[in-house]
Amino acid sequence: QNARHIYYDEKNKDLQTRIKGLAKEYGLFFFFRDKCPYCHAFAPIVKRFAQKYGWSVLAVSLDSGKLPEFPNAKRDNGISERLQIAH
Repeated sequence: QNARHIYYDEKNKDLQTRIKGLAKEYGLFFFFRDKCPYCHAFAPIVKRFAQKYGWSVLAVSLDSGKLPEFPNAKRDNGISERLQIAH
């Protein structure tokens, strides 16, 4: 029973290392709309994840709106359609 937390701690460290390693080759797109409550709720989570694990995030506004977490978001240039982003 006592060793169980050590096992889970080690697995968690391994997972965090792997996630940080992926950041060297990959990044995240974060598509959002200004009036979307889900987008506003999820933006801080995405930002914290990116900061914690060293991921780059390209925030893309589907309606030219802004989010406080991503003030330099890019306007959608058609990539959402090419990637079939609907929501």
